[in-house]
Amino acid sequence: MEQIEEFLYQAFCAAVFCLALTLFFRMAERYSELLEGAGGLLEGDITLQSGTDAEWEETVTGSELVLILHDILQEDIEIDGTFLPQGGIYDAGGIVSAEEQYSKTVIYEEGRIERIVYRLAAGT
Repeated sequence: MEQIEEFLYQAFCAAVFCLALTLFFRMAERYSELLEGAGGLLEGDITLQSGTDAEWEETVTGSELVLILHDILQEDIEIDGTFLPQGGIYDAGGIVSAEEQYSKTVIYEEGRIERIVYRLAAGT
């Protein structure tokens, strides 16, 4: 009789484990579907698609800009009308003055960064 009780207990534990495992995988699948759906909703977000995002407008120093140019550019940038495509490392001489202040504006197209524009800040 003891063996039957132990067998039933182990069978019950195995059933509960299988049920928990099934629920876990279903929840993981639903979570993936939720993430995909949320990504689809964000792609159509007009706030991300608008031209210039004013929240990303800020002031940077010329020294910071020199450091950015000495690393591989992740986005296209424009400095006072000089266009520098992504993927390159550039010499800041003649383009940037380390003592000046620049206003930085990030320009988006279809929710992605199209380019970053740096202009000499007024009053510097």
